[in-house]
Amino acid sequence: MKPNNYFMKKKINFALASMVALGMTMTSCSSDEPMMNEGGNVSFTVELPETIGSRAYSDGLTATNLHYYVYDEDNGSVYLQGTSGTATFTDRKAEVNLNLVSGKSYSIVFWADAPDNNIYSYNTSTKEVTVSYVNMAAQDENRDAFCVYEGTFKVTGPINKTITLTRPLAQINVGTSDLAKAQASGINLTKTGMKVKGVYNTLNVATGEVSGDADVTYTQAALPTGETFPVGGYNYLAMNYVLVGAEKSTVDVTMTSDNDQNPELTFAAVPVQRNYRTNIYGALLTDPANFNVIIDKEYEEPDYSYSLIGSQAEFVAALNAGQAEIVLKAGEYVFDQTWCTLHADTKIIGVDKENTVVKFAKSVYTEGKALTLENLTVTVPTGLSYNESAFAFLHRTGDVTIKDCIYNGSLRLNIQNGKTASVENCTFNINVESGFDGYAIFYYGATGSKVNVKNCTFNTKGKGIVMYSESAQVFDLTVSDCTFTNQGETSDKAAIQMHTEWGISGNLHINDVTATNFDATKNGGLWCDINNTNKTPTRKFNVWVNGEQVQVAE
Repeated sequence: MKPNNYFMKKKINFALASMVALGMTMTSCSSDEPMMNEGGNVSFTVELPETIGSRAYSDGLTATNLHYYVYDEDNGSVYLQGTSGTATFTDRKAEVNLNLVSGKSYSIVFWADAPDNNIYSYNTSTKEVTVSYVNMAAQDENRDAFCVYEGTFKVTGPINKTITLTRPLAQINVGTSDLAKAQASGINLTKTGMKVKGVYNTLNVATGEVSGDADVTYTQAALPTGETFPVGGYNYLAMNYVLVGAEKSTVDVTMTSDNDQNPELTFAAVPVQRNYRTNIYGALLTDPANFNVIIDKEYEEPDYSYSLIGSQAEFVAALNAGQAEIVLKAGEYVFDQTWCTLHADTKIIGVDKENTVVKFAKSVYTEGKALTLENLTVTVPTGLSYNESAFAFLHRTGDVTIKDCIYNGSLRLNIQNGKTASVENCTFNINVESGFDGYAIFYYGATGSKVNVKNCTFNTKGKGIVMYSESAQVFDLTVSDCTFTNQGETSDKAAIQMHTEWGISGNLHINDVTATNFDATKNGGLWCDINNTNKTPTRKFNVWVNGEQVQVAE
């Protein structure tokens, strides 16, 4: 197994000859057990890259203890009791010497942290590190840590290998450009802390998976001194490390302070990622509503950046510039350009789901680009003209993701061949029953497209999802863990309709779905395969309900 590459870089050069196991705890100890016979010397040389030394809160010099744990892979990845140890970094280097048994297969967990830490604990059985966030003060560099998992390897002779240790944490920095101005105006601020919602407290070093949802509070400590904020022209207000996943996600950050006038500054939907720095900065003390966010990849090169957007003009400019990720403040934003076209894969995130509203007034042409809508209220007007540009379709799409949204109106999808629309954790509210306006999801796709709908709530008036096209396309729809409720009188339709008058066909999978107040004569109100022109039932679709095929297409 290749080592995971998800933590801040350190270089480990080691030669493996044959092998004994190592034994240690997360605190400092080494084994007095004799080495196994038929082994050879194994040396590890650990280095901290010089380029990190000048980085703010990123030199890695506090993590001077290297811990290692050896597992017997011939017997099911069993930790070898008494076969672990520590080494100490001196002048950015650590040396480890041990023996390994020739002919056997092993794996090793490496972890580096500050001496005598009471923050991280390692479970030798599960390969999990647990983070204690109890009584943690802000601005504490002793929480820095590094690790890597060297997967299964067999000792057949001398091995010389370089391993990269990386940081399992995200670093959140807050900086301001108006500290002196604020202090001159009488704002007293000497200490800061931080609250972070949506992080984790357990890391499996072998798999890189995180678990244990945590909301963390760092107690207030003095403002950082002797450190340079990563963005020029800003003073450090706060710094903290948190355990997050390998993929980018968002957390809510609140900086607390001893500023009597404004003791808390909240930043919603802040992006974080393992081994990345998130820098939040602006004139935060005098204009806290306007701030920027930059994420630095591996603490060295900028990877992506964006500012919170708070106006229609900024929204349009970001779309036209092809900005990959657009984070919207509370407010209303409109796709209102004629023949609106995406210029790049685009992710649009709201900081306040109920109050960040995106309106689709006309069709959007993604031209194969991916579109993600997350944590938003989306509105689609009724009564739009049923023509290509005006009906508020997502046209000729690449992959589409609609996640954690409130959808007031119809989601209209024209999915390209080979592309997938994923709709998850959404609530659809439809207040009309006329025409296509009454359907929460209108799947109008090309052959080879797919739509997956999961864990959604549909509040409609007699309709739910429809599949339709004016040509004989082949559809593929899966609906799982969803609830359809007809808010009006008893419907004459099923929750999921396939209108086959123009020859569409395909596959429909329904799993753990309930439909209330729909036409029970149509397959319990769940689905209906029908020529909607003459109201004649058809058998164009293969249909499965809870894994059982209940209709075979003819």
